[in-house]
Amino acid sequence: MRKIQYSDFQDVFLVSGIAISPSELHGLMTGFMCVNPDSSQQQREVAYSDWLIGDGERADAELVQRLDNLFEATLTELEEFSDFQFRILMPDDDSSIDARSQALKSFCAGFLSGLGSRHFDEQVTEALTDLERIAALREEVGESEENESDLFEIVEFVRVSVLFIFTENARRR
Repeated sequence: MRKIQYSDFQDVFLVSGIAISPSELHGLMTGFMCVNPDSSQQQREVAYSDWLIGDGERADAELVQRLDNLFEATLTELEEFSDFQFRILMPDDDSSIDARSQALKSFCAGFLSGLGSRHFDEQVTEALTDLERIAALREEVGESEENESDLFEIVEFVRVSVLFIFTENARRR
């Protein structure tokens, strides 16, 4: 399957007037699937519309199909035998470090929102606290090799944290 890219959603969101970023949407979706991995098509469509449009309106069929493709690809990446293939939907490496950092922050904020107000065990709560700190960062990140390396490490930390949270919730079910 072709890798789903940030740019696949960026233009559609701009044209459709969708206010959130593709990374934030991916975070919402990933948090949602951590607590609702067996959600029905109808539950997902309602969630998509709530996240993107609001006011009880429905997302158009083409957008829903794109979102379903992203949902299925993400769920496959998170599942037990995925070999840690989970990727965060972010701008590619040609984008500025700041743009990618902002996307990571948006993903974390969306992920936390997508989880909702569930109660988690101590280890998951610690990981969520770290994700909250990342989502709350507000400073601009300049271009440097050190910042590039730091961003890579933080992205890896977030990826592993999300995989851990997904796995822990699956064990609790």
